[in-house]
Amino acid sequence: MSPFEASVDSKPLNLGGVRQQTVLATLLLEANQVVSLDRLVRAIYEEAPPPTARAQIQISISALRRLFGNHGIDDVIRTHSQGYMVRASGESLDSLRFRLLVGEARKLRDAGQKEEAAATYRQALGLWRGAALGGMVSEVIRSGASRLTEQRITSTEECLQLELALGRHSALVGDLIGLIDEFPLRERLRGQLMLALYRSGRQTEALQVYRDTRKWMLKELGVEPDPRLRRLEHSILITDPRLDLKGRRGTAAPGAHTAAALGMPEMLPADIADFTGRGELVASIRERLLFSSQEQPPLAVPIVSIVGKPGVGKTAMAVHVAHGVAANFPDGQLFADLHGEARTMVGSAQILERFLRALGVTGTAIPDSVEERAEMYRALLAKRRMLIVLDNVADESMIRPLLPGKPTSAVIITSRRHIGSLAGAVRVDVTTFPPELSAELLGRITGAERVASEPEATEALADLCGHLPLALRIAGARLAARPHWEVTELVERLEDETRRLDELKYADVSVRATLSLLYDSVSEGARRLLRRLAVLEEGPFSVWAGMALLGLPETAVRELINELSDAQLLDTDGTVIGRDRQYRLLSLIRVFARERLAAEETAEEREAALFRVLGCHLPAARAGVMS
Repeated sequence: MSPFEASVDSKPLNLGGVRQQTVLATLLLEANQVVSLDRLVRAIYEEAPPPTARAQIQISISALRRLFGNHGIDDVIRTHSQGYMVRASGESLDSLRFRLLVGEARKLRDAGQKEEAAATYRQALGLWRGAALGGMVSEVIRSGASRLTEQRITSTEECLQLELALGRHSALVGDLIGLIDEFPLRERLRGQLMLALYRSGRQTEALQVYRDTRKWMLKELGVEPDPRLRRLEHSILITDPRLDLKGRRGTAAPGAHTAAALGMPEMLPADIADFTGRGELVASIRERLLFSSQEQPPLAVPIVSIVGKPGVGKTAMAVHVAHGVAANFPDGQLFADLHGEARTMVGSAQILERFLRALGVTGTAIPDSVEERAEMYRALLAKRRMLIVLDNVADESMIRPLLPGKPTSAVIITSRRHIGSLAGAVRVDVTTFPPELSAELLGRITGAERVASEPEATEALADLCGHLPLALRIAGARLAARPHWEVTELVERLEDETRRLDELKYADVSVRATLSLLYDSVSEGARRLLRRLAVLEEGPFSVWAGMALLGLPETAVRELINELSDAQLLDTDGTVIGRDRQYRLLSLIRVFARERLAAEETAEEREAALFRVLGCHLPAARAGVMS
């Protein structure tokens, strides 16, 4: 990857002018996914498209199809009702091959095959030949290129960590110096260089790296280096033997460079600077967690389960609370994102390995089985006061091995589903914001004066975001990045429902992507019901509407409704209980459901579902006329 180019049988293709290149690059950044015509227009013309923009896109697509067809490659670009899609595989597209190789490297690493993992990482990184999509100026393309660059540097850091553990420190010094020059803000690279120099017998140079880093950060950023980097400097100063491989320089012992080697583990992500509202919930969580810091802790481990729909701010609350109580857990904090609803779900064995390393256990001492790792983990926590935050949990089986055995430690869990089988766990439900908090959050992100000057537009913006904190943050970030925009401008863009989810994306954060993960996690029957609910008028609906939409009996539809409710894709409306209770879709979930309906079902299927619903309404309407 790097400069944008295409080739057939090693012969480069002439991709045409900037417009055609931008269209193809945009499609390839979202390979195997439909890219809307509006997004392609924005990629080329940004905020000022001409009246002929859509026609120009179609001309570019036709030219690209001819280009590939002339070289015997047909059906690369497909037309869909919502836009266009490029079909590609890891054999034909470098970015896909890179991700596949990195995924394979991580599996090898987690399985303990570190030599093979390092070689696979190097194979993936060898696909890079410079800056991604260099020379392309489109804002959409630059955003995609930034995502690719982040994947590259993260994978590079993981590869270097493995190679340090394999005792290759001397050979890595030159690479690390070059990478720091390219990515000066990556403090992990600086720590890896310090460790590589120290293990190579160059203690003075390792300390100089820290002094240069601190001087540069204070001058350019006005902040001190990360505490872990400061602890590493201290460990190098005192020649802490835990920094050496197997206690001796020059020998190989994976896992020596861990947080525990630098002091107590502090794995929490950064706190949210503009955390808004939720005061009562935060106070109740703190009260529950701080039981564990008393002289006589409770008999059971304090567990708080934060539950809510996607984008409602569960992780932000967990991290915010964790930072607030961290001082009461003097032995450190552990954090893991389990990716519970994603295809990249992380297993207990992998998390236990990370936690054990953070607690000072080297690679050779970590047991192979989950049970033995869990036993060692509980033994290490038995006499410590630690806070454990487990984010994005899907079910109890994922976290049971990660729970402490003694109540001196406490646990925060975030999940989209209620985990009811954890004894003693306190459930905290996080909901969407009320209007006043939505406005406050937008004000904190974009500036209070800006929001106050357009109160009606701000209220409309919050409504269009469904008062969902994730959507509000994205909207606020877009406004903050464009100080010349009025709030009304963004409102007008969001009012077009067909573009709303396209607009609610900033950098690598997207409402659509968040909802897609959850949508993919439920059964096909539940997905079909969610899609077809979009044909109903906005407002509450009953089970009979689902029966009509699917043509299924009541019992089967209730099971699907329960599945959607458990997944936080459906809300119960009002306080009615029993068979007559009603349900409602959050506005943004309804928009997402309409997108999926258009993409996954034919017009005939949609019409048939609607006619079945109308057919159920007709007898009731006739009865009303007769009376």
